[in-house]
Amino acid sequence: MSDRRKASRALAMCLAGLVLAGGAGQPHADEAAAAPGSETGMVRMSLPQAQALAQQALRQGQPRTAYELTEGLLAADPDNGHAHFLRAHALGQLKDYRTGRKSAARAYRVANTDVQRFEAAKLAAELSFADDSYTVSQLWLRRAVHYAPTE
Repeated sequence: MSDRRKASRALAMCLAGLVLAGGAGQPHADEAAAAPGSETGMVRMSLPQAQALAQQALRQGQPRTAYELTEGLLAADPDNGHAHFLRAHALGQLKDYRTGRKSAARAYRVANTDVQRFEAAKLAAELSFADDSYTVSQLWLRRAVHYAPTE
């Protein structure tokens, strides 16, 4: 079985657990469908849909749900910078600032644009500050300034 297929299966299992536990709410019919022949209520959705659901979970104050969704997203693509960024936000809401900073740092390393680097560095600085790591926070702010938008 290919790594991508294994990751997709892991994401589907994670989503099934979330839906059954009520953590992610009920997805719309056009966004998710039960796996054929499945009695466990397994949910299938695309990676962009899972990413959007993780964003929605963060906006609704459900960081645990967002974290679990990013687990599946990162299993499918370990270099998904947006998933690392969402994970860092979720960990920040869960008050796990040090691990959140590490996720933000990973988002910074795999970022494709200056705006992504700026946002990831700014988030790493915020999480470092919350963790009382003031020197580390200052270093991340200096990185953020380097990529800050000019307009």
